[in-house]
Amino acid sequence: MSQANLSETLFKPRFKHPETSTLVRRFSAGKPQAMQSALSGNHVDHWYRLINRLMWIWRGVTPQEILDVQARIVMSEAERTDPELFDTVIGYRGGNWIFEWAKEAMQWQQKAGQEADPLLSGRHWLHASNLYSIAAYPHIKGDELAEQAQALANRAYEEAAQRLPGSLRELEFTIPGGSPITGFLHMPKGEGPFPTVLMCGGLDSLQTDYYNLYENYFSPLGIAMLTIDMPSIGFSSKWTLNQDTSLLHQHALRHLENVPWIDHTRVAAFGFRFGANIAVRLGYLEPQRLKAVACLGPVVHGLLVDPCIRGACRRCILTCWLRGWACMTRPMKRYAWSSTAIR
Repeated sequence: MSQANLSETLFKPRFKHPETSTLVRRFSAGKPQAMQSALSGNHVDHWYRLINRLMWIWRGVTPQEILDVQARIVMSEAERTDPELFDTVIGYRGGNWIFEWAKEAMQWQQKAGQEADPLLSGRHWLHASNLYSIAAYPHIKGDELAEQAQALANRAYEEAAQRLPGSLRELEFTIPGGSPITGFLHMPKGEGPFPTVLMCGGLDSLQTDYYNLYENYFSPLGIAMLTIDMPSIGFSSKWTLNQDTSLLHQHALRHLENVPWIDHTRVAAFGFRFGANIAVRLGYLEPQRLKAVACLGPVVHGLLVDPCIRGACRRCILTCWLRGWACMTRPMKRYAWSSTAIR
C-alpha cells in the first residue's frame, strides 16, 4: 500500500472521534500555575497542550512553520470542546490540532516523494515524521486519531532511515505475559558490534523523536542508539504503565547479548524526563548489564509524591501518565524512589 493510500485509509472518516482533551477526566486541583521548561515546553494561555517550541525547533521544525500551524488552529471557527482553548476543535477537520499538523506533514511527505536526491529526500521524510509526531502529541492512550498519526510518523521514519547516513534495524523483543514490542537500533558507519545507548524517553514523545540526539552526539563517536517506546505509546501501545516502569526496557536490555550489532558489555541507559525513572531503576535492577546511567530533567520523586506539585501541573502532562485523576494519587507514589523498595 502506498504512503498516500495509507494516509487516506487511516484518516478516512468513520465516526465522530473523541477530542483529545476529553479523554481523561480529573478533579480540579486549582488553577494550573504558569510553567516554562526548556524540556517540557511552556504553558501558553488558551492552549490545552504545552507548546514545546524549543524541542520542536531542535528536532528540525522551523519557528515559522510552528506559528503557521498554530495560526490555522487559532483562526478556526469550528466547534471546540472548550471555547477558551484553541486546540480543542472537535472532529478531524480544519483547526483540529491533529488535522493541521498531519496536513503539514503530508506536504513534506509529498516533497520527499518528489525529491531525486536520496539524502535530501531522507531529510524530508524525517521532517514529516517529526510533524506527524507533533500531531499525535501528547500521545494519550486511547486517542484514536493520534494513534493513526503515530503510525504515519513511524512509517515516515522508516522511509527516512533508508536514505540517511548509517543504518537502522527494527528489533522485536518478546515480553512475557503480553505482546512483543519493536525497538529501533540506529547504527553509525563502520564495523560492529557497537557500544550502545539505551534511550528511555519521555511519556509525551515517540521513540522516533530522538534522531537528532543520535546524529549529533552518538553517531560521531561511533555509538549506536536503541530506542523503545514507553508503555501505552507507539509500538508499546498494548502495554499499560504501572509501578514496574522499567519492565519493557529491562527485557530488551537482557536480550542485547543476542544482538550481533551491539557490544552488550558496553551499554549505557539515558533517561529523559519520566524515562529517567526507568533508567535509574535499571541501574539498580541490572547493574551487571549497564556501564553507565545518565538522566536529563529526571522525574523520579517530587512530582510523584507531592499533591501540591501535581495540582499545579498542566492537565495534558498528567494525562500522559494515567488515564484518570481519581486513580492517580496513591499509584503515582509507587513510582517515586522514596516509596520503592528494591533489594
